Amino acid sequence: MRDLIAQVLVSRDVALAEELAEEIADAVEAGMAVGRTMEQKRPNRYRITQPGIVEAMQFTGFDDYVAICAWIGASDAPHALSECGLNRPEVILNTPRGRERAYPGDWIVRGVTGVFFIVCGADFDATYEREEEVAK
Repeated sequence: MRDLIAQVLVSRDVALAEELAEEIADAVEAGMAVGRTMEQKRPNRYRITQPGIVEAMQFTGFDDYVAICAWIGASDAPHALSECGLNRPEVILNTPRGRERAYPGDWIVRGVTGVFFIVCGADFDATYEREEEVAK
């Protein structure tokens, strides 16, 4: 099946694509998906293995642009900042996952490796607590 997928991608042949779609449908009907039974395809649970201190700033709107842009610009990864929206409140970062947009309520986090990423407010609240609160 992998060879067929490669052929479809290289040739962009419609007939091959239809043949691949039929093979996949047959495999799913037979309870198989790329060599594994459907029951075997489940997510695994993971624990955070490296607890550490991260830096973070919450983006609440236009008032935060200067502080956030200065923070990212002064870091070891100033290229992480793509742009700050001037017409609407958003900060655009270049992350390992591509360009991401932070909107009001999101947190911009500098991880333990120095990479910047965006975390939505609810996820941030569920995952992180202030360092001062941890030290008590």
